[in-house]
Amino acid sequence: MITYFSKLKLSRKLVLFMMITSITTLLLATTAMAVYEIQTIIRLTLRELDTMAENLAKNGEIPLGMAALGEFQLTRARQEAENLLELSGRTEIIAACFVDQNGNAIAEYFRNKDHPPSIAFEPSPKAGKTVTRKNIKWVKPIHDANDNQLLGHVHLLADYSTLIPDLIKIVITNTLIFFIGGIIAYLLSKRFVGYVSGPVANLLDVSKQIAETGDYEKRATRVTQDELGQLTDQFNHMLEQIHKRDSELTRSNQESENRLKELEEERYEHQKSVER
Repeated sequence: MITYFSKLKLSRKLVLFMMITSITTLLLATTAMAVYEIQTIIRLTLRELDTMAENLAKNGEIPLGMAALGEFQLTRARQEAENLLELSGRTEIIAACFVDQNGNAIAEYFRNKDHPPSIAFEPSPKAGKTVTRKNIKWVKPIHDANDNQLLGHVHLLADYSTLIPDLIKIVITNTLIFFIGGIIAYLLSKRFVGYVSGPVANLLDVSKQIAETGDYEKRATRVTQDELGQLTDQFNHMLEQIHKRDSELTRSNQESENRLKELEEERYEHQKSVER
């Protein structure tokens, strides 16, 4: 892995670093958003269902009070209670029931009447909310408004069916945000990485040309005003110094060659004079 990474071009390394950073940030952000939205939906749903159970307990005082008067009011009490338990529009409600103080069901509601769930109606159940992996159960006491006598309880059983579409929507939305954000990050990194790798590639191209041709008069073009621009200036200054020394060396070599030719000519003339 390290060997493969070391062979990558600088531009690809920069893009890779930017993508890793962007994807990590997007993943953490979308995960945090999804968790927050899921917790918010669950909290609001539970609050709404808790309010519904409170309203049923408050309104259940009348039918349970009628049922407490005896058999001659029981039929009317059942009708009143059944009207309160008309919950067919709430698909998350599995079952609901009004129970008197003796544990007798006054009225019941089941989402699936063919296969009703088994609910234990105790005479003195523990009031409150019970949350399990599959459902949520509320038990609210119902008291007489005058003497605060316990008339019975209302039981409400709900599942998470209405949450599933919202949870799926949240997951899909945040997944799309993650992928779209990744694509945008890739496009931006491909565009802006040239501002870093471009000057370096320019220096590399000029150095290759000089190495191939030996022409130290070539110069790199400064395209930025940052450290890379300063590096380009230093590189050009170095080429200028090399070119100057190369020119001086070439001139010195030429002068040496000319001096040698002159000495050869003088020696030749001296030999001719001696022979005469």
